[in-house]
Amino acid sequence: MWLFQESGFRRREVNAEYRLREAFETARNRNKIKRRYRELIEPNQSMFLHAASPRSRIRFFRSFCQEFCEHFDLHPHNRYPDQPLFLITIVDVECCVSVDDSEIDIDRIRQRLRFRMPGISFVGCIEPGLYANKATGSYGAGKSAVSWHFHGIAWGLSKSEMRRRIDALEKRGRYLPIADGLAGVHSKPIHPSEFARTLGYPFKSPRNEYRLRKILSSADEQPQFQQFVSTLRKGNQLNLFNQCKALYLDDLLLASGEGVGILAKTMKTALAEFRRRSAKPISRGRKRCS
Repeated sequence: MWLFQESGFRRREVNAEYRLREAFETARNRNKIKRRYRELIEPNQSMFLHAASPRSRIRFFRSFCQEFCEHFDLHPHNRYPDQPLFLITIVDVECCVSVDDSEIDIDRIRQRLRFRMPGISFVGCIEPGLYANKATGSYGAGKSAVSWHFHGIAWGLSKSEMRRRIDALEKRGRYLPIADGLAGVHSKPIHPSEFARTLGYPFKSPRNEYRLRKILSSADEQPQFQQFVSTLRKGNQLNLFNQCKALYLDDLLLASGEGVGILAKTMKTALAEFRRRSAKPISRGRKRCS
């Protein structure tokens, strides 16, 4: 499948799996992950679409590329839809949890991050982002936190109209970022030259951690913060694995408009092997695709 190959998604997820295996063996907190959970990343487990498994994400995204291309009639001679695409991000401080939490109320997080706008279709995935240092003055308790947030691919509006809608949503304060100076909701047009790589961004395994730094300001001004990104360290990689280990990708996926149909077809294809091999009822999470 040309789009899947050009995305580089498989290579990045294989690297994420390699780093997970290394963390299982050498991270200081490796004993917190039991053997039965470590087996989630084995190749024969990918058909279950575990959220913690890079190979499950590869299986899902390969199917997603196929359905996305069919929906927009994309092929090697027509590589971009006839309308703008956007990468949208939604962050809310109410979706922050402790780094040490192992049981996540994903239903509450889904409800908080779900949004609908007339004319907008999207499909994407909720992801945990680990803040190793939040800095004094940011929202939420503690020096560190995991911010569950949403990335999605959206379409249906012109660039100017999407910018106007997103700006209005940001001004209403519907989503409160973890610190002043950051955005609660953001959209970025996807350039055709970046399309293949960006399409997989919402569905990737976590690979970065974040730090906040306060920007100096006068005493009468509200302090602002800058966000810095670095590669996820082994111990923090296991902290995020611990929060994802009981979840399926189904629990993290959101869609609206035309995205609902694309996601439903993707899940049908991605779960085909599971359905063939198992006569057991599919879990509650596997019915989610909207």
